[in-house]
This record gives sequence, structure tokens and C-alpha cells, in this order.
Amino acid sequence: MHLRLAPQATVLYRGTLQDTASLVGLALSRTPIGLIAFTGEFNESLKKYFEAVNTWLQKNDLPLISIHPNFSSDQFNSIIDSPYKQWGWGKKECEIAIRLVGLPLPPAVLAA
Repeated sequence: MHLRLAPQATVLYRGTLQDTASLVGLALSRTPIGLIAFTGEFNESLKKYFEAVNTWLQKNDLPLISIHPNFSSDQFNSIIDSPYKQWGWGKKECEIAIRLVGLPLPPAVLAA
């Protein structure tokens, strides 16, 4: 008997409310995550926020955020983008998910 492991997901992450909520939801659903890829514009407010998110990721045995990674073909083919939409989560649900696990809201949300 051969045990087939689920492929590890690649998560696109831009530091937004929805992307952070998606990470939380994927972690709570125990979706295997192999790479969390940030491909946006990096700035000082995101740097500080990523420190908090990376601390949470590390405590939950998840990979840290990779800034501008080079994708392998397997990682590229296993991208999960915006799962919160499939779950029917709006802004309020995303905020609740983030707060329930003790993470701060992203800087863009706080500035709004």
C-alpha cells in the first residue's frame, strides 16, 4: 500500500486583509502549505506587519513568507489564490478570522 500525500499548496500573499484571512483559513483547515510567496511591492509598513505574520506562521509550523521567490514548476502549478472567495468570506469575515487567531489587521486596513 502506498500512501499518497496531498501536494503542498503555494499561496500568493500580498499582505492584504483577504490574503491574511486566507492564510488563517488554510492553516485552520490544515491545508499543507509549501510556499507563501509575496510578489508585490515591499515597504516599511509591510515589513513590520510581516514580522507579526511570520511569528504566527512559525508558531503554527508553517513556512515563512518568501519575498519575490523563484517558483519551481511544482510550486507554480499548485498555486492557491484567494480561497476566501470560495468560502464566501467578505471583509467582515476576513477581519474576524484574523482577529480570532490574534493577528493584527494589515496596515492598509488600519489606514482606511
